[in-house]
Amino acid sequence: MLSDVYRVLYYSKIAATKSLAVLSRELEDILLVSRVENSACGITGVLVTDQKMFAQIVEGPADPIRRLIGRIAGDTRHYDFKIISSGFTAERIFQEWSMAIISSKPNQAINDQFFPDLDLQLDTYAVSVFCTSLRHHLLSP
Repeated sequence: MLSDVYRVLYYSKIAATKSLAVLSRELEDILLVSRVENSACGITGVLVTDQKMFAQIVEGPADPIRRLIGRIAGDTRHYDFKIISSGFTAERIFQEWSMAIISSKPNQAINDQFFPDLDLQLDTYAVSVFCTSLRHHLLSP
């Protein structure tokens, strides 16, 4: 049975070639704002990046998710915004995460600040493979 949880998965390309330091600052800003605003609206999710693209899943009540997606689509930090899937779902995937970021080049300061009790030994190769596979899937006819 489907619930009132609405989930959107999108893909976009990062707007310009950025240094890891600049991108890390932007990701930290996104995380700080998202955690506060998403918590207030009942939104959870994760943002994945390989420094070339973003893929994000957000889930929560339909109207707040639709408003959030509208704001995200208009954000100038990325382009070629494509919704891959959207719709109601039986349950949340990320119940405990108002927002998390997974990067092929993780920012240890962000990890330490927001996930102090979690040992985030991210497999950077796996993140890169995921992002490359997603790009390939989207570009395939």
